[in-house]
Amino acid sequence: MEASPTPPVPAGRRPIEVGRVLRESFRLYGDNFAPLMGVGLAIAIVFGIVIGVLQEEGGFILQIVASILQLIATYLYTGFVVKLVQDVRDGRRDSSVSELISAAMPSLLSLIVFAIFAGILVAIGFVLLIIPGLILLTIWSVGAPAIVAERLWAFDAFGRSYELVRGQAWQVFG
Repeated sequence: MEASPTPPVPAGRRPIEVGRVLRESFRLYGDNFAPLMGVGLAIAIVFGIVIGVLQEEGGFILQIVASILQLIATYLYTGFVVKLVQDVRDGRRDSSVSELISAAMPSLLSLIVFAIFAGILVAIGFVLLIIPGLILLTIWSVGAPAIVAERLWAFDAFGRSYELVRGQAWQVFG
């Protein structure tokens, strides 16, 4: 009796193999170390100085502005990394650093809104005996990349992240 062939995996739904993902990630980040570190340091220094000055000046409003700037810096870099990864998936980087940052800018507001809501809901989940927080953290783990790569609005990213993780939650959690 002949074994039936394994059905093909639908496009975009190949199983997550942790070893392959880690190897590919380290290779990609290693090959692009200079732009990743350069942009990371530039954002950290520029935003860090401004945030430091605002926090040193004190005052409630300036603290809020500093927190907003911190979110902008974090998610500007997140958007840059996602765009860089998209760009080099064909084997070479075709875009300049400034083009990658510019390409990430339209997603910035959506990334910040997603981060705020996900952060609040995951924190509530952690308060409810930790496990719900870990579940939410897992199913929403690819929300930010989905926002940048697919140009989604923040609230659409929750559902899209769940779709991407569905059936592979243990591998993603791992």
